[in-house]
Amino acid sequence: MIFASAVVCFGVLIGRGYSVQDTYELKPSSSDALLLVAKKDQFSFVADLVDYSTTGKIRLFVHDVKADYTAVSNGTFNGVTGEISLKQVIGYDTSDPLTVSLSCYEK
Repeated sequence: MIFASAVVCFGVLIGRGYSVQDTYELKPSSSDALLLVAKKDQFSFVADLVDYSTTGKIRLFVHDVKADYTAVSNGTFNGVTGEISLKQVIGYDTSDPLTVSLSCYEK
């Protein structure tokens, strides 16, 4: 889709053996080009671009399959940074937290 090509998204896992230097680019889903997806181990990253063409809004999802937990963020691109971001800390109350982050940028 034209609108999906106007957006690029990356997922990052930080902690628990994952490195901030390892990014996972989201690609159009084979079943729906308006969903950008990436998977790494038990985590799925999804950017829903269904409303992007009409409202400029994107819905971001990070799903932890093992914990059966999904974090959701809706937003429009920040005019200064040109970014929409969702960050979730898993196990923040433990000695081994994991930061799960999904960021999208307009091309």
